[in-house]
Amino acid sequence: GNLEHFHGYPWLIRSSNRPWLIFGVTSLIPVGILGIFTWLMLGTTSESEQHFILVQAFTLVFDLTVGGTALVWVTSRTVKRITRELSTGLNFLRQGKFDGHVAVMVDDDMGDLARGLNTALSGLKERDSLKDSLAIASDIQRGLMPRGEPIIAGFAVSGFQKSCYSVGGDYYDYIQRNNGSTWLIIADVAGKGYPA
Repeated sequence: GNLEHFHGYPWLIRSSNRPWLIFGVTSLIPVGILGIFTWLMLGTTSESEQHFILVQAFTLVFDLTVGGTALVWVTSRTVKRITRELSTGLNFLRQGKFDGHVAVMVDDDMGDLARGLNTALSGLKERDSLKDSLAIASDIQRGLMPRGEPIIAGFAVSGFQKSCYSVGGDYYDYIQRNNGSTWLIIADVAGKGYPA
């Protein structure tokens, strides 16, 4: 459900406090009410009032048993669904399926864990696609480099380029002019890596 209105009470939605909340709802409050019923029974001498209070106490115990069982069942099913979903997310990571998504079912530390898994999956997917883009950019950069050195009388010309990352902003070329001269071009774009 939507737990936005509980953000003012973080102790209420924290998963580590959930067993204590269940204990309070299924044990402390009903025991307190049973104590009040007992006090009321001891304070009256009328048999019909004692019988009425006793019926109320048995009704409370029955409701408590059914309600507590239902609460524990719902909570355990919810925790099982959450852990199954988190396990699915971890399997996505293990198998390299970075396009997977984990459902965020609760807004507590388990929900933070699910959101963290989603962030990791999308970051790894982006990194994986960036790796492919870097390989393409590296191929493009190699394609821009000259295939061989020019022959210039009286000179030995050799060029070499190596980026510190898989791709960079370094460039050189030899351009043969129509008048027989050769331009030697060296360029360096500011920055490193894919943006350069």
